[in-house]
Amino acid sequence: MSRYETPTRGPGIDEGLAARVHDPLWFVARQWQLGELRHENTGSPAWVDVTVEAHLLDQWRPRGAGTWLPAPRDVPLERLVEEHGDGAPPRLRLAGGVRLRRLLTTRGAAADLAAFV
Repeated sequence: MSRYETPTRGPGIDEGLAARVHDPLWFVARQWQLGELRHENTGSPAWVDVTVEAHLLDQWRPRGAGTWLPAPRDVPLERLVEEHGDGAPPRLRLAGGVRLRRLLTTRGAAADLAAFV
């Protein structure tokens, strides 16, 4: 007789240690329900000081380039920065691909994975 079991633990502990919060508003709602926001030691700050400085970005330099380029006005700078260079390390890209595959599979859209590959 053969017995098939799924492994109880993965090779890493990154997913478990991440402690992701999918609905932070739930925590606030629970604090409100339990009366934590009504007392002397409530969850709101007494005083907040904010200092803001704004600087106009007028030039940028790609990694490895010697000259500065004028900052684009028609496209977001993030797009140019992310498209430049080798991109993310292979391990990070693999982890992202595995996570995307799991999300698509759990939501019943595994057929859409080919469009992303």
